[in-house]
Amino acid sequence: MDYQSASSSLLPNSTPNPNPNTNSNSNSKPPVSSENQGPMYTLFGPLDASKYCWLFYILSVVGFVLLALVLIVAVVGLVVAQRSGKSAKAKQGAWVVFGGVMLISVQYAYLYFTNRLLYTMCSTSGHIKKGSGS
Repeated sequence: MDYQSASSSLLPNSTPNPNPNTNSNSNSKPPVSSENQGPMYTLFGPLDASKYCWLFYILSVVGFVLLALVLIVAVVGLVVAQRSGKSAKAKQGAWVVFGGVMLISVQYAYLYFTNRLLYTMCSTSGHIKKGSGS
């Protein structure tokens, strides 16, 4: 069973259309757009992917830069705290701060990975023109 016959058998009062470019169904609904939907569709409905693929690219770059900065600050702070002649309690506090910074870095790694994945899905779906730079 192919997709078209499976989906048409699930819809009430629908008959398979041999030519998808013409509309032979007399009780067909108008195409879905934000104009004929309520505020829930406007707020949570799909966006035009061709306009927003670049956003995933920008957010993945931002996530990677923030991840790199947080990791550099964590390592430098830990090295400085260990080399200073402070007490053992101060060095232990440096490890606590290092652990907190590592937890923050997990959030930036997640930001980077999810936006890179979304950009990959958006770009492979054909919404980005080849050779446009993004």
